[in-house]
Amino acid sequence: KDGAVAGGAATLAMWNHVHSGAADVTEKELAAVQSMKDGAVAGGAATLAMWNHVHSGAADVTEKELAAVQRMKDGAVAGGAATLAMWNHVHSGAADVTEKEQAAVQSMKDGAVAGGAATPPLW
Repeated sequence: KDGAVAGGAATLAMWNHVHSGAADVTEKELAAVQSMKDGAVAGGAATLAMWNHVHSGAADVTEKELAAVQRMKDGAVAGGAATLAMWNHVHSGAADVTEKEQAAVQSMKDGAVAGGAATPPLW
């Protein structure tokens, strides 16, 4: 767990460094970040393809695919429930609301405002 946390922190630091515009960003860092982006796009495409295959009604959908899609759905429901619980906790006025919770809810609000502001030009 400690290694995963440290690795995640180092990856995030490198990601932020590459996107900071700093003059000392190396080719190796640029390549690593591009690889993450490419992997995310490829992974997203593969996930979407599996999702669509499961929901297509095709006869060759496997139990493994069905289980993977169900885990995604379950995770989305659990994540949504946890997010709503935190949102409600922050707005409850409870004395034990943390700075981290407040910051997370503020980030959601800021994202909603930014998304709303970006939508009219697209509309």
